[in-house]
Amino acid sequence: MLDCLLSQTEKIIIIGWRGTEDNFLELLKKHVKFKRVRVLTIAGSTREAKEVNDKIKPYLADEANLRESQHGFTQSILTREVERFLSQ
Repeated sequence: MLDCLLSQTEKIIIIGWRGTEDNFLELLKKHVKFKRVRVLTIAGSTREAKEVNDKIKPYLADEANLRESQHGFTQSILTREVERFLSQ
């Protein structure tokens, strides 16, 4: 099911997960079809979010747009960062 949904995905939000699970990374590589997929990663810190993005970047097309949240999960919701990301 996830593999079918990933083939239609244009935006991905990763929340509080290190993004290092090999099966998930292989699913990204195999099934994300949109070369310009947009990713917002939310973690405990911007540094941690960048580490996740650095890990997943090789599994996505070069045109993928990976971005780190400046906030943790709660602040990303309260500042409407997630809402803005999804509406763009």
